Amino acid sequence: MGKERAAVRTHFKRRRMKVSVIVSIYNGADILPVTIPPLLNQDYPAEQLEIILVDDASTDGTSEHLENPEWQEKCRVIRHEENRGRTATRNSGVKAATGDVLIFTDCDIEVPTDFVSKHVNRYDDNQTVGILSNLLPHSTDLKDKYHRYLIEGKRGAKLAPEGKPLPFRYFIMTCTSIRKEAVEKTGLFNENLPGYGIDLEYAYRLWRNYPDNLFYAPETEVRMHKLKTLDEALDNYREFGEKNLPIILKEFPELAPFTGVDFVSTKQFSWKRIIGLLLIHNFNICIAKLKLKFVPFPMSNLFVRYLLVASVCMGYKSYLRLHE
Repeated sequence: MGKERAAVRTHFKRRRMKVSVIVSIYNGADILPVTIPPLLNQDYPAEQLEIILVDDASTDGTSEHLENPEWQEKCRVIRHEENRGRTATRNSGVKAATGDVLIFTDCDIEVPTDFVSKHVNRYDDNQTVGILSNLLPHSTDLKDKYHRYLIEGKRGAKLAPEGKPLPFRYFIMTCTSIRKEAVEKTGLFNENLPGYGIDLEYAYRLWRNYPDNLFYAPETEVRMHKLKTLDEALDNYREFGEKNLPIILKEFPELAPFTGVDFVSTKQFSWKRIIGLLLIHNFNICIAKLKLKFVPFPMSNLFVRYLLVASVCMGYKSYLRLHE
């Protein structure tokens, strides 16, 4: 590992960095007037910053906003003729980007004016290859237990020791920067993955190349405007288990334990299989939803976590039944 770190330090020599911000957009007409202006008013030198807005064939008033003369003067706009998904919007942005560092974000993320500068400051350490932002809700009035689980729960990057490299499973791409050379080595996002859950596969590929070089930057705070409901999230997780996960596990079967499907994916008699049979089925999911209404926070986090994992497993079980 010491030699690999030294190689990264030698390969990525410190220099004044050009930054490309790639914004994935789909039906963002209601939020773009809030989230795009802060990107256009960064304190980072304008000649070293390019903003690439990728519209994935939106069907609302997004195109009208993207015709704003001020935006067109300061941004590059790419439009897809048909909806192709977030992997495709990111790939279109990567192909167009000329920056040394690429920042991936979604159209409902609001950033402060020093957002780019804070990311770039982290790259003063030549060991750094990727940085994960601190994702917070736009509203601090969190009453929904699922949202409190996401924001206030001890989970994800918050579990990693301060200053230590992040495991791949915590490196979500919602608002993340990566050195372009690392993206070129890792390759483009897999456009065969539809819908929700595309981050796991790319983060794993990136981490395999740079296992000691992905970090969390808690000081780089961004605000998310559109938090999904628990039911929406459960639908997404189930879809992930049914559609994306089989594709991912075909190439990387070692990821099964990180998704929970090792409790349902084997017919061999084992303690995991027994637990899966006992706990992961529709009746228990209904009971967990009911109990969630009455259990106080933070104990409610256990039920939320179960529901998310169970939804992935139920989706994967549906896939297995169709392909037996």
